[in-house]
Amino acid sequence: MPSAPNTVSTPVPAVNIYTDVFNLKAVSTFIDAIEQECSDSTGGLYWDDSFTGNGSLSDYRSSLACHLDLFMDPRQDSPVKSLFTQEIRNKIYECVNDYCEQYTVHHGLHEPFNLLKYSAGAHYRSHYDYGPDMHRVFSIVAYLKNTSTGGDLELPYFNTTIKAEENSVLIFPSSYPYTHYANHVVDGVKYSLVTWYR
Repeated sequence: MPSAPNTVSTPVPAVNIYTDVFNLKAVSTFIDAIEQECSDSTGGLYWDDSFTGNGSLSDYRSSLACHLDLFMDPRQDSPVKSLFTQEIRNKIYECVNDYCEQYTVHHGLHEPFNLLKYSAGAHYRSHYDYGPDMHRVFSIVAYLKNTSTGGDLELPYFNTTIKAEENSVLIFPSSYPYTHYANHVVDGVKYSLVTWYR
């Protein structure tokens, strides 16, 4: 597997930002295909309200989520899954391999990918990704496409803001010191892809 992208920054300890990760044309084709599939009521993918970590729905989190569980099933195949695997998932895996090597991180499998859609006003308030029933080691946010203003990620305990820059992958520990929140999107749309390694 090729090495991770050369452009990596570490604004705070154990937080890596990988830039220039994806082919933007391929990402745009993927997003368009997902939107088309989600608009087809007979398709297997759909937009749903995002839930918080305890499985509840509240104004604490106001994005939409498209759960890509089908893409984890090796028996399922489609042009969209192939595009996702080659142009997005494999690029994220390169970043993960680099991160794990840099910090000597041991982990199991990751949870299914969720594609998140933040439209005007959408946000996710302060939270961290580890919990009693969610023994997550590190978190991944891939900013695929972003036409929005606002929507940046805040790490309050580090007094740090990370720009939601499309074509980048953010990897950070899931524990409470890395509490974070996604600021309100002012206008436009932000598409991000998330997963967590256990």
